[in-house]
Amino acid sequence: MVLVAMQTLKEYNWSEERLYILLPDCMLVLGTEVLVDWIKHAFMTRCNDIPIDAYREYTTILAHDLVMCKQKYVSVWRGSQVAGKTCKMQYV
Repeated sequence: MVLVAMQTLKEYNWSEERLYILLPDCMLVLGTEVLVDWIKHAFMTRCNDIPIDAYREYTTILAHDLVMCKQKYVSVWRGSQVAGKTCKMQYV
């Protein structure tokens, strides 16, 4: 969406007026996308009997991995060594 908006603005010589015309449409598309994803995840969670704690655990693991990736040398789950910015992702 950003690329399409930039291309459109380029065609209109980066007109600030055109930006104000495009901005509400971009926000509408973004808001609709968030709503659709929220409904989709709610449906998948309910139909697959995924407990809400699974999302909390996933968030915790993801946050832990992010913190561990910022360290120079890290010993992660199963004892593998990860160097630099490379990191092993763990999915629930």
